[in-house]
Amino acid sequence: MLFRSHEDADKLYAEMREAGHPVSASTFTPLLNIAARMRQLDRANLILSEMKKDGVDPNAHTYTVMIKAHSKVGDFDGAMQIWQEMKEVGVQPTPHTLLTLMKIPMIKGDVDGVERLMEEAAGKVRIEAAHFNCLLEACCRRHDAAAALRVLERMGKNGAPANVISYTLVMKAVRRSGGQYADLELVRKQMQAAGVKEDRFFVQQWLSCILDVDLTDLLEQPVSLEHVSADRLDSARHLIENALTQGIELTSLTNSAKEAL
Repeated sequence: MLFRSHEDADKLYAEMREAGHPVSASTFTPLLNIAARMRQLDRANLILSEMKKDGVDPNAHTYTVMIKAHSKVGDFDGAMQIWQEMKEVGVQPTPHTLLTLMKIPMIKGDVDGVERLMEEAAGKVRIEAAHFNCLLEACCRRHDAAAALRVLERMGKNGAPANVISYTLVMKAVRRSGGQYADLELVRKQMQAAGVKEDRFFVQQWLSCILDVDLTDLLEQPVSLEHVSADRLDSARHLIENALTQGIELTSLTNSAKEAL
């Protein structure tokens, strides 16, 4: 159930209590979600305390939302305490719980921190492509192409084949770290060999690589392409033509670059 404000959720909760409606962990979920979304950590903690006071045991979803509440305000230590409590009381974390926790060090580009969480959860939580993609995003933020390439190699070996998001992030990491165009082409060829289809965001990233510019800069001001060779410009036009032929809807940034070409 969706609520526009915590007042709406509080009102329904009060009505349910007055009517003698039995409470469960799912009863408190809307309240916790709203508090997390609004970055009201104190309120989330109060709701959790009230939940326990009512004799309701938190479940995996409860703990996941609490981790999100801490992450919204950058409280990694608090999120880790929730993670530890969850394990101590015997509640099995879900893949989504782990991913929610991993996003905190990811935002800081803390590749080692993200990897430690994955290693700790190995054998207890199913590690999926989304977790590796979170690790790849951390590599992007640290401008660490070598680490991104190692992660890409690990994915298949760990039963989580890379998807188009994975390859897009690897391309981004290689470009940000100043990688050679030949290295970028190898990543794209590896993706093609794996049978992974391009999407609009991969096209945007590959176009950034070809033109050696960050297309997100177009959000602030026009980007000059005077430094780009004629061969690269032709490759960029060919990429866009192929994408349109395949029915790929271009992003607004790709469309802006298309006009500049």
